[in-house]
Amino acid sequence: MTKLSNNNIPDDLCVGRQIQLKSGKSWSRNILQVTEIQPGEFIKAENLPGGLTIKVQMPFTQYGISWRLYNPLAGYKVGDAWEAIKNLNDWSEFSDARQTLNYRYHNSFKNPLNKEWHHIHERCAGGANSVENLAVTDTINNQNFNQWFAKPQIGTSGVSVRLFLKKASAKEHREWGCKAIQAYELKLIKRDLGRGLFQEIV
Repeated sequence: MTKLSNNNIPDDLCVGRQIQLKSGKSWSRNILQVTEIQPGEFIKAENLPGGLTIKVQMPFTQYGISWRLYNPLAGYKVGDAWEAIKNLNDWSEFSDARQTLNYRYHNSFKNPLNKEWHHIHERCAGGANSVENLAVTDTINNQNFNQWFAKPQIGTSGVSVRLFLKKASAKEHREWGCKAIQAYELKLIKRDLGRGLFQEIV
């Protein structure tokens, strides 16, 4: 557990440590790296290579309010809370589904590199956070599915798939979700690597 100094700053804060910034009511998924520390006053940090350039200066007084040290396990359920969700196949929260399915897929709570969990019946249309409705796939595939649903397709009467399905049943949503997968010549496969069932789009 990180110890806090008298001014509420972690004792192990140093150049090179990673931090998160507050984003609305939660913490941003963008991870920054500390580049400079002015003791008792502020830190400077910038994003890790590979993304848009972000540089910030954060006062010590805002620690825990607008910035904090990055903890890879923060936000994940552990102990009894983890035991309560790890054997489920349907979750009320997407974060719980993602944590469990990531564990089943590659024995880690974090998303695999360049992979995302895709809702076959779209999440924005009320799709369930379940084994049957979620499948891990390449990030580019997830982006392609999103674009496919945003455009008219054969059989949607000239409107986007999302608009066409606005009042459709869960069965119809799933059928069109499977059509999106097939449109990119991909397949939905069930797998179990000994940690529980999950689905993959390949």
